[in-house]
Amino acid sequence: MAGPVEIAVLLLLWYTVSWGCALVVLLFILLSPFKQRTFIDVGAWIQSSFLELLVGTMEVFANIEVEISGDYIPPRENAMVLPNHLNHDWAPLYCMAYRLRMLGWVKTVIKQVVQYVPGFGWVMWILYWPFIKRDWASDAPKLDALFATYSRLKIPLQLWLFSEGTRQTPQKLAESQAYAKQQGYPHFDHVMLPRPKGFIAAVNSLRANVTHVYDVTLAYEGWDSIGPGILEMVTRSARRRVFHIHVRRIPIGDLPIKEDELKKWLMKCFEGKEAVLKEYYSRKCMPGTQHPKVKPTLFSFLFPLVFWVSFVLAATVATLRMVL
Repeated sequence: MAGPVEIAVLLLLWYTVSWGCALVVLLFILLSPFKQRTFIDVGAWIQSSFLELLVGTMEVFANIEVEISGDYIPPRENAMVLPNHLNHDWAPLYCMAYRLRMLGWVKTVIKQVVQYVPGFGWVMWILYWPFIKRDWASDAPKLDALFATYSRLKIPLQLWLFSEGTRQTPQKLAESQAYAKQQGYPHFDHVMLPRPKGFIAAVNSLRANVTHVYDVTLAYEGWDSIGPGILEMVTRSARRRVFHIHVRRIPIGDLPIKEDELKKWLMKCFEGKEAVLKEYYSRKCMPGTQHPKVKPTLFSFLFPLVFWVSFVLAATVATLRMVL
């Protein structure tokens, strides 16, 4: 159960990201009109350094373990990531991106309404995150234009696409199963049916930007639910808790070109996730080769910690002096 210390840590992270968002907006106004690529690089560093604090909070403060299995992934590789979606799955994915040295270049295909959220929604838009309405007649050309910008500016990229479209709940899973039965699709107990339109649009637009697709299957050990919440992920516990990450790495050139074949490929991908999770829940272990465990220490996050503490303290003091 979360205590006052954990709640204080979460509030400090929120306060820090609020100042970080203000810094990105200021740099966007001052730097972007004259040095667009320089702004992008600085913005990526700010994103990476804050997310390192988040990863450190989960892995060092809350003592969550990260176990990765499956194919080897080289660091700093441009890729599209296709995970299952249980709850706050950005948490293990950020831990994976940290190990791949890609935290600053993570972007998620996300609902357009988020870009209007003051602070982090604005910053996601400023940093070229892709927003969609789920109206693919209008979304597809926007994604094409945005991904063309990535290519023109040679922006490194790890793009996350949650093809199930929403977080899994018992009700949503039951609805997905009923629809699958009605349409003659496979029955899934651990994942929901994927929605192919966004996947097809992203793959066709990203072939010039990414070299691989990561078929990622996530599972959580040590929590009472299949997908823990934000507060649970920063809460310390004597119980062993693990982010399980299983990866299948596929060259994007191996994916088919035609839409109907891409749709079948995506369905096969989720059939594979279902098989992986069935094995995990029966054996409490992901299949395939287990990667060497990497356990970060507080020293690993010392530089971003010192930077953000110094910056937030200085910004707070300066604001108080102006107000008082």
